[in-house]
Amino acid sequence: MTGDDRPYLVGLALTGRRVVVVGGGTVAQRRLPGLLAAGADVEVIAPAVTPAVEGMSTARELRWTARAYQDGDLDGAWYALAATDDAAVVDPSLRLRGVPNVRVADASVFPLMPSVNPMVTVLMIGERAADLISAELTGH
Repeated sequence: MTGDDRPYLVGLALTGRRVVVVGGGTVAQRRLPGLLAAGADVEVIAPAVTPAVEGMSTARELRWTARAYQDGDLDGAWYALAATDDAAVVDPSLRLRGVPNVRVADASVFPLMPSVNPMVTVLMIGERAADLISAELTGH
């Protein structure tokens, strides 16, 4: 770990905490430096990764599990990121497969960010997640 106890993005204290990143492409590559700077104990799960992510693994900044996501991979994780376009991670109801009662409600569900304002995209996902949760709770 190379962290200096800086909080990650939304103020999460990740120092020494297990963080799982599912996916090893450019989205993961962009997110990893912040996680590492926050002192997270990072594991990347992906069959293939970018050369930069592979370099972080070789330098032992993180662990790379070279295979597809499987149920149970998030056991013991304090935080997780779905940074892949693999539909096996998030189902159409935005549920994180293999983890009960968890939905992904941010832009990480998109394989590529649209060129329009990304805030609009994130708000749409949040609204969709709210609709799905409401329908589930009310039975509609």
